[in-house]
Amino acid sequence: MERFDPAQLKAVRQRQRVSAAEIAQRMSVSTAQVTRWENGQRRLTVDTLIAYCNALGTSVSQFFVPNIWVPVVGVLDSDSQVLPLPP
Repeated sequence: MERFDPAQLKAVRQRQRVSAAEIAQRMSVSTAQVTRWENGQRRLTVDTLIAYCNALGTSVSQFFVPNIWVPVVGVLDSDSQVLPLPP
C-alpha cells in the first residue's frame, strides 16, 4: 500500500475551491488544526480523515487510489487490431 501523503488533503480541498477555514467550521475544529493535518504536522485518525472527506463531500478512497498511467503501445485500425506506433 502506498504511504498517505497529507498534502493531498490540501490539493483536493483547493481543487474544490474550499478554504481551510470552511473545512474547520464544517468539522468544528480550528483552522490551525486543519492546516497542521494538511502540512503533516499532526497525524490523522481514520475518523478524522472520514470527517474531513465528509466536510468536502468526497470519498476517502480518492486518497488511496494510485494514479495509473497506461503506456500507448500502438494504434487501433478500422478492425480494432492494434498496430505498432509509427516511428
